[in-house]
Amino acid sequence: MADFEDMSDYPKLTESDLLRDGNFDGLNPNPLFNSHVAELVKENDQKIIAGYTISYFTYSTWQGKVFFLEDIYVKPDY
Repeated sequence: MADFEDMSDYPKLTESDLLRDGNFDGLNPNPLFNSHVAELVKENDQKIIAGYTISYFTYSTWQGKVFFLEDIYVKPDY
């Protein structure tokens, strides 16, 4: 997404940050965000990531529980 937005030097997160904060390492019982990946499987069983989302829940005094979609990205070819 950073490349698409022409901001490749901007993201300061590391892979370790994402693994920890999203509980992909299995060590955080309360992940800070949810992520979904759109994956295509070709005939030769090759997997291609076509896109992803990052979302999280927050809480509002006015609305209560709120679902926030932070990022949604689909590669231009898809």
